[in-house]
Amino acid sequence: MRILVLGATGYIGSAIVDELKNNDHDVIALARSSEAEEKLLAKNIEIVRGDIRSPHNWSHVVQNVDAIIHTAATFTDDMGDVDLTLVQELISACEKFSNRLRFIYTGGVWLYGETGSNIATEDTAYNPINAFAWMIQNAKIVQAASCFDAITLHPSIVWDRDGGGLSRFITSIKEKGRAEVWGSLETHWPMVHREDLASAYRLAVESNLSNDTFNLTTEEGVLVRDIIQKLDRRFDVSKDALIIPADDVITGQGDWAQGPMLDQRMSAQKFHDAFDWTVQHRNVLSEI
Repeated sequence: MRILVLGATGYIGSAIVDELKNNDHDVIALARSSEAEEKLLAKNIEIVRGDIRSPHNWSHVVQNVDAIIHTAATFTDDMGDVDLTLVQELISACEKFSNRLRFIYTGGVWLYGETGSNIATEDTAYNPINAFAWMIQNAKIVQAASCFDAITLHPSIVWDRDGGGLSRFITSIKEKGRAEVWGSLETHWPMVHREDLASAYRLAVESNLSNDTFNLTTEEGVLVRDIIQKLDRRFDVSKDALIIPADDVITGQGDWAQGPMLDQRMSAQKFHDAFDWTVQHRNVLSEI
């Protein structure tokens, strides 16, 4: 397949690009900057120069692709409006060129809000944090578009041994000698390794399923306290973690920071039932 990836140099998108290339797909990537372009050229990726803020400048490329994987976001106060404009422009372009494309839209675990001891499934009602609530409506627009065969994927907290959801802990340990934890050590995180997540995106884009939603996680809920204990041993930390009160975190970081402080559990059984998803990283605590 010939697949346009939005967000191709991001933490998730770059892993997806590698997975697609390793499985003989042709990847076209949107590059906003010279730095992004250099990273993609190093992987021998075909580039479309452009910005998700100005999709009309490059949306014509949809006439030459079979699918779109959308993992891009500006992470600014207007990111919902930017995403809506992007989605609407892509729909218009596909309709103009009479193309019917696979479209993989990215949501996320934070759309379920606090679950406590309950395990979120695709049937669980959304209760999103305000910063990302726009994803719900935009996903509906994508799935309702007649020119798309669309799937929405909700990743959990994405990690690898040195990055993703663990990066903030590791950075504070290296710079300050102890981990800084937002909110509470008793928070549970559903988690998925970025390589396993990338393989799930590939399976989704290769499939014939449409107008559906899937959660993506390999662990339903990992206790943050256990993650910190493992990292403390790895980096020989002697100081207790510094707990930053939730109100202070939100004041300093913004509303999006509610996400990592949500106590959540989530299941991906529906995706496992629908796809032959071979997971390589089943236990974050055994790898970090």
